[in-house]
Formats: sequence, C-alpha cells, structure tokens
Amino acid sequence: MKKLILCDGDSWTSGDIINPKLKLAGEEHPYVNHPKNDDYRLPKVWPHKLGKLLDVDVLNIAHAGSSNDGVVRRTMRKVKELLLEYKTKDLFVIIGWSSPERKDFYYRGEHESWETIYPAQGSSSDKDLESFYKIYVEKFWNDVEYVERYIQQNLLLHYYLKEHNIDHIFFDAFYETKGDRSIFSSTDIDDIIIKVGYDTKGHYELIEYFTKLKKEFTLDTTFRSHLLDKDKPFTHEGKEFYSFKKELFNAEDHHPSESGHETWANYLKDKLYEKII
Repeated sequence: MKKLILCDGDSWTSGDIINPKLKLAGEEHPYVNHPKNDDYRLPKVWPHKLGKLLDVDVLNIAHAGSSNDGVVRRTMRKVKELLLEYKTKDLFVIIGWSSPERKDFYYRGEHESWETIYPAQGSSSDKDLESFYKIYVEKFWNDVEYVERYIQQNLLLHYYLKEHNIDHIFFDAFYETKGDRSIFSSTDIDDIIIKVGYDTKGHYELIEYFTKLKKEFTLDTTFRSHLLDKDKPFTHEGKEFYSFKKELFNAEDHHPSESGHETWANYLKDKLYEKII
C-alpha cells in the first residue's frame, strides 16, 4: 500500500475558492494560493477527497493559475525532496495537466519571479510585461509550439518518475481555446494534437509515438469531459449551454464545484484502487 499520494496541477487540482472570512477579516490581497487559505481550500478538492476514500496521506502542491511548466518544476523538485524520506514504492504521483498553451518566463523585474502567460492574456501594471505579452501572443503563440512542449513535458515527467520507479498517472484537466475564456467547447487537447500531427510537417512521427505511449500513464478521459458527461448540454438558438443541475461546476467561472471534485475523486478511486492499495 502506498504511503503518500503527491498531486500537482492548476486550479482544477488546487481548488479556486477563497475563504470569505479572509475577505471579511480585511486581508489586504486575498488570493486563492495564500497560505492562510489552505485550511479552507484543500479539503474541498479531489486530492484530499481521494485520500479520504483510499485512507492514504495526500500532498497537494498544485497552484491555481499554474502552467504545465510550473507543474513539471514543482513535481520534480518535490519528488527529489520526498525521496529523502520515502522509498519509491511508497509514493504515487497524480498529475492534472493544465491547458497546454500557458507558458512560463522567468522575469527579472522589480521582483524576480516566474510569470505565466495565458491565451487570453489581460493587461498588466508593468508596461514592459504588457508589451511583451502582446508581442508573444500575436507572434509566437501557436499550437505547433505548445503541443510539442506539452508532449515533451509528458515524456520528461513520465520518464523521470519511471527512472525512480515511482508509480504515476496523468490526466488532462481542460483545454482553453485562444481568446475564448469558456472551457465549454467541443475541443480537447487530443483534438489539437491530431490536428497538428497531420497539418505540420515533421510532427506526425513524434505525435504518433506519444499517442501510443501515453496509454501507459494517462487516463482515457479529461476531468472536464468526465463532469460534462454527467451534466448534458441543452441547445438554445443553435448554441450549447449547461444546466448545472448536478451542481458539478461553479456556474460563475466554470471551475468544478466541491461536488464536481467529489465526483472526480470517486472516479479516480475506482481507476487507481489496485495501483495504490
């Protein structure tokens, strides 16, 4: 039996909710990843719920707003740290990949930090950053780049964990199209991978290899797709809408609700029980 499950991802793994008492208490800049928010946020998301279902300790290092660049950085560093305390057979890693077009750059400004660029990048108080965002999205943002980067991230982390004999499973949380903040589209990352594979010279062999290999370490559904299967859309004036009748999504921002996290945790329990227990 595994002693610890390590989970990483973006807000679909970390949770995107802020304790209202932090706001009421006058917290100057309350944000979802604030350490004071952990006790409120973490019990409401699928890693904690999965740990309870399997009676296994869980360490959730996911970061709301994270790119997959950040997921790889955090996971590799944390695994190296955990191996000082745990044997490889005692660890299990679950990765919930973010939308792959998010990309990190290390910025040496007034405060050095990793900056994440999103497909629907907003404005910034830093005019240099805002100018860079605009140029990057207009000139360098494309599916050829981020699909290959996504494949490399999967292969790097899979082989890193395999090299250390650490059992693991990956899944895609959602895919967000450029300029469209709604995640409720018919598109998933696999659709983009296939498109790039056939349309771009030199990519097909890599994508064909990855598509076959990923079956070893990737779930066959996305977090978003699994929840949408439980909450069928209805059509109005030619457009699809979701009822939220099962309350699996937060209707305001389309993140999973606590019920949605519970649903995903139960799905993972059924899929991973024999691997973890």
